Amino acid sequence: MVSAVHAAAPVNPSDEVDRIFAESLPGNRTPAISETVQVPAPPAQAPPTVPEAKSPPLPALQRQVTQGSISSPQVERIKAAMVAPEAKAPAPAPAPVKAETPPPAPAPQPAATGPVRRVNSTAYCLTGRMASGRNTYWGAAAMNGVPLGSRYRVLDGPRAGQTMVIEDRIGHSSGFDIAYPGNCGAARNYGRRTISIQKV
Repeated sequence: MVSAVHAAAPVNPSDEVDRIFAESLPGNRTPAISETVQVPAPPAQAPPTVPEAKSPPLPALQRQVTQGSISSPQVERIKAAMVAPEAKAPAPAPAPVKAETPPPAPAPQPAATGPVRRVNSTAYCLTGRMASGRNTYWGAAAMNGVPLGSRYRVLDGPRAGQTMVIEDRIGHSSGFDIAYPGNCGAARNYGRRTISIQKV
């Protein structure tokens, strides 16, 4: 039996050229397996933060100055920055102190003009109208032989330093009767005594 041998059909060079041209077109080209597939690149990340370099200790600075790698002015600036105190918030201002108003000064006493007299003095506690027409008050006195309204300063005794106004007359043996209106206990304690008075 004789086998039939089929010979390969001859390749037309013109057809091969057409096939290669057709595959080279964008719509007809089949990517080869060996071609690299483009993968989107991951988003760029910020470079890691490098910690700020600290100033070297003072002995190391001195060695760098000796070796000439750093200047003395730079060392002084670094030392000043190392020892500079931390800024502190200003202390709150103290609260203003309210000044106390001093009490008013006492009214000046009129200057004495007359001679000093020694008189027998008593006190009374009666109230009512006096010879001058005014009612009895603290600071009034009774005296004979002088005009009503005369003023006398007491120089000693319980009422020393006070100025009395003659508002009444005396009806008994006393030279200077001092009013203690409504305070009979104080009038009794005053009693009878000799005092010095001076006209002002």
